[in-house]
Amino acid sequence: MNFITVIKQITRRYNIVFLCSSLIFLTASCVKEETVVPPDSNPTEVVLLTPESNAGNNLILAAEVRYLNNSDAIQSHGFLIERYVGETSVKKEYGITTSLKSGRITFKVPDPENYEEGIYYNYRYFVRTEKGLYFTQPARFLVSSLKVKAKEDLILAVGEIITVEGEFGNADKNYGLY
Repeated sequence: MNFITVIKQITRRYNIVFLCSSLIFLTASCVKEETVVPPDSNPTEVVLLTPESNAGNNLILAAEVRYLNNSDAIQSHGFLIERYVGETSVKKEYGITTSLKSGRITFKVPDPENYEEGIYYNYRYFVRTEKGLYFTQPARFLVSSLKVKAKEDLILAVGEIITVEGEFGNADKNYGLY
């Protein structure tokens, strides 16, 4: 055995040891850290808004998603409209096909001809998840051909004058202000 052959064998062993130690170092340093996010315990919060239109031929309801719980798997959501006829209630559910996101939701009722003018209807927003069914607080709307620009959070004192803007061409009887 000559000197050059011995040097080559030692160099080859060092290269193998170097490669193995480099692979072990790279494998150990690339371990992925997994962070566990605890489930969100806050409920989804949806608030009803005043209907954008309550005309008999153009009924548009509105709501606002203020907080969306991302740990709940949402199966369906939409508006539920009900009317009481005597002791019984007639309910109609309108599901919304788009995914639920934070922000304002508007929905045009596809069959406004089924709602009679001058009748009050209760409505609320529902969110159906795998954990249960959640509703907003109920509100009421009146189907009317009168177009009134609604003012929210109006504070008045006794003796102040209220001016109501709108189209009152179809008004054939007295109406109350609530």
